[in-house]
Amino acid sequence: MRLLILILSLYFCHTHGISQYVYFNQVTGVSGDLISEGVTNIEIMNDQYFVWGGGINNSVQFKLLRTLDVDGSIVTENNLLFPDSYVYSGITNCFQRIPGEESFLMSHAIVDSEGTKGFLMKVDNSLDTLWTKKLDMYAPYTYVFTHTWDEDGFILAGEHGNGPGVRGTFIAKVDTEGELLWTQVIHPPTGAYRNVQISALDNGYVVSGASSAGGDTEGYIETLSQSGILLNSFEGTGGIFRGIMIHTLKSDGNLVVSQTIGTEQVPGTSNVSWSYFKIRLYTLDPNSDQFEGYVDVFENDDMAAGGLAKIIELEDHSLIILGNHHRYIDEILHKRAFISKLNPSYQVDWYTELAYDPCSSCDNTLYDIEIAPDGGYIMAGKFHDDATDPRDKSWLVKVDACGDLEWQGCAPVGLHESEFASGIEVWPNPAGTSATLSVRLPSGVQAERLSLVNSKGQVVYLKFEELRLNANHDMGSSLKLQTDELQTPPGLYFLIITSRDGRLFSEKVVIE
Repeated sequence: MRLLILILSLYFCHTHGISQYVYFNQVTGVSGDLISEGVTNIEIMNDQYFVWGGGINNSVQFKLLRTLDVDGSIVTENNLLFPDSYVYSGITNCFQRIPGEESFLMSHAIVDSEGTKGFLMKVDNSLDTLWTKKLDMYAPYTYVFTHTWDEDGFILAGEHGNGPGVRGTFIAKVDTEGELLWTQVIHPPTGAYRNVQISALDNGYVVSGASSAGGDTEGYIETLSQSGILLNSFEGTGGIFRGIMIHTLKSDGNLVVSQTIGTEQVPGTSNVSWSYFKIRLYTLDPNSDQFEGYVDVFENDDMAAGGLAKIIELEDHSLIILGNHHRYIDEILHKRAFISKLNPSYQVDWYTELAYDPCSSCDNTLYDIEIAPDGGYIMAGKFHDDATDPRDKSWLVKVDACGDLEWQGCAPVGLHESEFASGIEVWPNPAGTSATLSVRLPSGVQAERLSLVNSKGQVVYLKFEELRLNANHDMGSSLKLQTDELQTPPGLYFLIITSRDGRLFSEKVVIE
């Protein structure tokens, strides 16, 4: 197996009493001459990981099921072959454990000579198929994208129409054996609508996705009655484009809704979708007819052409977000993934950038995330290198509860200084609240990211843009930072520089 590389932006967090973990960042299968494989979904049961994916020759002619133990070793594997068909799978939320059972339901679509049909499959924890069902309510194009449990059956969300590009959306309910109970059209096939996520509410349902009926992607989230009738539809605002919306249902009954907001076109590209972006998080009361407000995350970042894949709410009401983006380095776009923890006010506590290999020709994509039995996080996706082998390979990543792949357990408040390189100089130090802070890097170090962390371990400032513009400075010269931009109270902080080769440099800074 090739050298495993993880590009990390690591910060410490305040966590006690957590045991030591096993970590891995690995490709779980080696492609043969004909096989290209990736994993799109992950579930956890009985302290084992279950992953689902597939592909042959960069298409999806089989579905791959695997069981792995807690260190990522393969326990069981089952290839489900569809030799005369093409399988469309959803990304996340289309492979879910069935409540109260040791089994899983998969929802996707299968294409054969008769058209596209919704396809449901139930498997047990030994990966044996218990039953399959085909749904063809809207021939010749019925595509089940995702599903959720609803007390006595499953609610499916999907697309229908005359073919790709002219699509509407629907939801449907099936019983525990996959038999169709009812279906309801949300949007007729007059544009290009796509539902990517569905949740069951106490008195109805909520779906989120996007449409491109007007030529530009418009994310939406919609509330539905218990019979699937559309009640309210919301779209995000601002930016040069507004990408797909995803959501999670919070413990307080509200929804947190994410949307990618394009802010500035990437230099040298003609496609408007290649823009720098921020993540806009809305709060939505499902019974309301408007959003309650939003918070923009990664406002100063130069992430390009990406967005969130999944949101998880933790017991303390903080959020874990998983996403993918392109980092713009030396006028080249590098595709990477990230995981970040946000406090209940949606401010960044920590952020970790992930890559199996950080090369510019590498596709490092993560689709799904679950909370691991030890309190960390397990993520599943795909990796390939266009320059050496464009076939997808299944990629798994395990981090601890602080998003840290390397440290053994979460660090308490305070830096593990041995994990950081020395050699940067910061002046003036102490600095006033309206001072110009200078940072000198060692010779040969190329900076990619600058952050400021307070004494509680919270990231209070994260900056890429200035470093990107100054990336070609003479190594050893200074970076400049205006302290009045920080909008932070006086106190002790840690200034952390991440270099392009993944090294971390830190220095204590006092702002008076």
